[in-house]
Amino acid sequence: MANLPTLTLSPSWDISESTRIPYSESELGDGYVSRVNKTISIARQWNIRRVGLTTVEKDSLVTELSLYTGVDAFLWSPHPLLPKSAYFCDDWSVSPLGPDAWEITALFKEDVTGEESSFAELLDDVAIDSMLAGSLQWLQTYTRDTLPLAANSDYVTVNAFHNVLGRGGYFPGSAGTTEGQAALGRACMEAFFVSGDVAWKNYAIALGNALIEYYYNDPVPAPGSEFNTIWLSHWLINVKESFVSRGPANTVDPLNYGDFGRTISFTNGVGVIPNGNPSDGELLAVVYKVYSVDGILLWQNVDAPLVAGTEYQIEYFVSDFQLKGQNYRIFPDTEASGGTPPVATAETAGLIKLTSNYTGSAKLVYSTYSGPVIQVNQTFEAWPVWRRLL
Repeated sequence: MANLPTLTLSPSWDISESTRIPYSESELGDGYVSRVNKTISIARQWNIRRVGLTTVEKDSLVTELSLYTGVDAFLWSPHPLLPKSAYFCDDWSVSPLGPDAWEITALFKEDVTGEESSFAELLDDVAIDSMLAGSLQWLQTYTRDTLPLAANSDYVTVNAFHNVLGRGGYFPGSAGTTEGQAALGRACMEAFFVSGDVAWKNYAIALGNALIEYYYNDPVPAPGSEFNTIWLSHWLINVKESFVSRGPANTVDPLNYGDFGRTISFTNGVGVIPNGNPSDGELLAVVYKVYSVDGILLWQNVDAPLVAGTEYQIEYFVSDFQLKGQNYRIFPDTEASGGTPPVATAETAGLIKLTSNYTGSAKLVYSTYSGPVIQVNQTFEAWPVWRRLL
């Protein structure tokens, strides 16, 4: 403990104490976990908060706390009369309150048993630096416009390195999010603090610049108006390659996009949406609902429930997915987390197979690849269909 650095953060801040009980756990199988509390080693943790810091004071504290976040322990005392103990900074954050005024919060966890300090001593700095260097090389290699990529040449990050649907099909595999952009930027800065390699810092700056340039629809607020101007980014952007959005976009309100109430015939549970305008079966994207001709939707939305009539369950439908020239069987849960993967097929696009052998006419709710093209670095929306912003 004598070799640990001492944190200079004053114990006179707003500090509140809570306790935590470390535990050990073991897998029992079938998803069950056994947890045993280590009741003899109840640890203290301290919630730290201070408001009204100047920018100079804030920057000084950020510089110091950046050295200790994670596995690096330090000596600290929450009160001048208490002896110093080993602590870890579990997390910290700063928030602007106004011109030259900041708030900082942190959570310090006491290392009562010494186990965490002992673990930190086992870490090989050379091995960590090697892994960070490898990670940086990988990131720089796959920052490009050639698939696969982690970020395009404009430093806009993608959600999925491989060509898979994002968030269980909620958005296309070509998309990226502000969450991913910001998380990678923070990780790069953490790597810079640990390694000192300025390439990590430069990459983080490039990510931040890309976030501002491509995710925000409005310019950066003028100096002096930062704290009374609403300035928000969009959350979703296209990163890899352009794609055709979904429609039909035949209403003013995008919440009503889609094709509603079109009637087709089914024979032994199989129906086909005709090709060509206005049905556009060859452009089929998603079939949301098949229901009886006397059915009524709650409202015109692809996710709307029926308030009257009978719904016929869908086994699968066939789509030329994103119009790339290969037809797939798409299942009701394909665009859901952990859902059934699509299956390539020679069946015609626009075909719908029900779980029953229903024969007769039925109404449909579906969308088609009939909207405008979403270009690279263009923001778009995922609900109720993949669509451009108004």
